[in-house]
Amino acid sequence: MIRLFTAVRLPDHIRMALPVPEGAGIKTVPAANLHITLRYLGEIRREKTDELRSALRTVSFNPFTATVMGTGCFPNRRNPAVLWIGVEPAGKFEAIFYRIEDALRPLGYGPEKRRYHPHITVARTDAHAKKAAVGFLGEYAAFSAGDFEVEEFVLYESILKRSGPEYRVDSVYS
Repeated sequence: MIRLFTAVRLPDHIRMALPVPEGAGIKTVPAANLHITLRYLGEIRREKTDELRSALRTVSFNPFTATVMGTGCFPNRRNPAVLWIGVEPAGKFEAIFYRIEDALRPLGYGPEKRRYHPHITVARTDAHAKKAAVGFLGEYAAFSAGDFEVEEFVLYESILKRSGPEYRVDSVYS
């Protein structure tokens, strides 16, 4: 079994421009792991990956310019478990997400239960990090890292290690 997800890679100039939250109880995402998740696929039997890749090859979209700006959290400011940086235009990312969902439906994938919200996760927090997390959200509310061109998406394998997940590019789709 392998863990897979689809995402948009971030160019170096964007990854390096993102603010890094600090404080007790905040675990930041390493710069090499920063991305915009499109669809988490979960644990897949290795022998099913060829049909998955084939389905993803049917997903097409017109390239577009994305803007990285603003901050937010999940699930809410009272319990900021995930800190993120926003991306626009959300509708363009949503369109790719829904095309991926449509391509995966014949393979038995049901619709994602949560509403899709494109973002870049920069940190995860524990119960002790609320003050630092809310401070980060306020300090970087007007943050902007600039623009980049979205011309492709990636199928990543997520390899869980003691030091944290490692993401390996499986295939690229444009």
